[in-house]
Amino acid sequence: MKKILFALAIMLGLSASAKAEEIMWRGFYADGFVGVGLFDSTQTVGGVKLIDQGGDYLSYGARAGYGWRFLQGLYLGGEAELWGTNGGRSRAVVNGDVYNYSINIGGGAFARFGYSPQNTRALFYTRLGMQFRDTNQGTDYPFAVGLGAEVPVSNGYLRVDFTYSKASGVELYQTTAGFGWRF
Repeated sequence: MKKILFALAIMLGLSASAKAEEIMWRGFYADGFVGVGLFDSTQTVGGVKLIDQGGDYLSYGARAGYGWRFLQGLYLGGEAELWGTNGGRSRAVVNGDVYNYSINIGGGAFARFGYSPQNTRALFYTRLGMQFRDTNQGTDYPFAVGLGAEVPVSNGYLRVDFTYSKASGVELYQTTAGFGWRF
């Protein structure tokens, strides 16, 4: 009888732990982040094709979204973000013609698909969506793809993301890290 009660206690404890993990990754969230970005461009200036005339920048921003964990570890969510830069730019001069490119602000809307292995308290995900980039050349709306991870700490979570997008001959690689809260 003691063995049966002991087995039931263990099963109830594991069930409660799995339920707590599902609740941990369910609901609204918001976070702030800082990061770095690199952009490479392929442009034609003065009849000469320029490749990898890139620049770098520091970024800062915020995002908010909703997500939930279900079926013992699968995760689905959606989020929006807005970020600014320190005005990083790329500049090239060919035969007297000048090419300048800089990003002012950006943002996007993403779907997140992920997995949270049982008993790890971590979330690993990919995100797919559309960005917008306000640049000195106009506004672009590229498709974006990214990878990331979240780990709960204290009353919030730490998050790291890598996102890639390409539009108008400019490839953007952005890495961010931040701290957020769930509601």
